[in-house]
Amino acid sequence: MVLNSVNGHKVIGLRARIILLLGVVLCLFQLFVLPPFVDAGESVSEEHLVKAAFVYNFFKFIKWPSKEPTLVLGVAGDGPMADALESLDNKRVFTTTILVKRVKDPRALKGYRAIFVTSYWKGNMERLLDDCKRRGILTIGDKEGFVEKGGMIGLFRSGDRVMFSVNLREAKDANIFISSELLRLAKRVVR
Repeated sequence: MVLNSVNGHKVIGLRARIILLLGVVLCLFQLFVLPPFVDAGESVSEEHLVKAAFVYNFFKFIKWPSKEPTLVLGVAGDGPMADALESLDNKRVFTTTILVKRVKDPRALKGYRAIFVTSYWKGNMERLLDDCKRRGILTIGDKEGFVEKGGMIGLFRSGDRVMFSVNLREAKDANIFISSELLRLAKRVVR
């Protein structure tokens, strides 16, 4: 957050105010527009759609070592979260187009810039996370303990709200830059 001093008072920079406003709008949207989360079995629920919206917005505050016109988002695992992430296919983040692909072989990760590990993933998560880190691939997930196991951004539900944690150490090791504006909105940051 950029603080300037005007007449002895600290002033928040325009970009920081926009980010904070976005966070407030998302919280108000969750509280007043969305119904309370219910277990909808195997169908996509509002919770999954909100998590997919979070993923989309994360991409606005992350920089990868390479610039490419396409951001390939891999989805490891099935279930309703995987289906909700399909809604991001062909969406644009600034000048970059998101392409969503299902991860069939966790050893073939070339071309991916981000991988979302769903709670339905049955493979070796630690190995997948290590492979992604070595290749500079952002890892996002909603499995319990995701960030503690080496994931970079973990989504979770707290009451009737979706929140996220960031493992900044893992992101830095992968040469991925996460904006300080996004870090301020995280419930927890592992440094």
